[in-house]
Amino acid sequence: MGRIRLVAADLDGTLLDPHGCITPRTRAALRRLADAGVTLALATGRRWTGGSVAAASLGFSGPLIHMDGAVIRSYPSGDVLHRSALDRRFAQRAVHAMFASGIQPIVQYSHADEEYLHVAEEAPNPQWTATYLPAFHQQIRFLPVADLCDVSVDPIRLVALAPVGVLRRVAVDIGAQGCGRQLLLHGNYGTAELTLFESNVSKGNALTILARSLGVPLEETMAIGDGPNDITMLRAAGLGVAMGQAPRRVRAVADALTAANDDDGLARAIERYVFDEPSSGGASTYL
Repeated sequence: MGRIRLVAADLDGTLLDPHGCITPRTRAALRRLADAGVTLALATGRRWTGGSVAAASLGFSGPLIHMDGAVIRSYPSGDVLHRSALDRRFAQRAVHAMFASGIQPIVQYSHADEEYLHVAEEAPNPQWTATYLPAFHQQIRFLPVADLCDVSVDPIRLVALAPVGVLRRVAVDIGAQGCGRQLLLHGNYGTAELTLFESNVSKGNALTILARSLGVPLEETMAIGDGPNDITMLRAAGLGVAMGQAPRRVRAVADALTAANDDDGLARAIERYVFDEPSSGGASTYL
């Protein structure tokens, strides 16, 4: 394995511990990366709103892959390095399919100078979005269902919150063509979540684009993560490292396994694979 010049790290469950904090050992490992001239990229499913807050708390400066790879920005400037949008005509058809199933559609937009949500002003089942909408009330624009995607730019993602059975039915109604999709059985807002995005969007594709823009061969990259949305990134990188608490299907695609995020797994992987230091208790091992 050659020298690692670019490290792409998932945020929640990887860089952050179970309490959403960064440990002293992990913070020290990130400083070592910067001192050694190794680029660190954060890769998260969060929007810029949440990703930039986390980046600020870390004292981070560099590429921020967010919305699961749909957008790459430079933090803290916010300059857009890459953006993959969802075709608004497809998105509007999907909006109508969601609404017909009793879902209040949420359309996410992200631009260089603004991030906002278009939400159907009609709420067939308001209990499904009762936790999500108050969290982002300052960014919401309530519109008629027919107008959610009737703007001059394409949205980045379309989100639906509902019981998993409802989301599975609407996913079938929408069809497989025209988008990528992710279904979380247990989302962060009290119910299951279905997210639709442009078909080529993934953390792995974003890592490939970023590495090319930096002139770094993929063989000289390391990616580390713990969730299903990290699988493409682990596959794309020269070295893919799964966190110790990652589910089996994530560990199965990784080249190496490190400790869990409650045991400084990210720091241990950096120490071993970037700085070639011997393993210690709980340290990462090749699979």
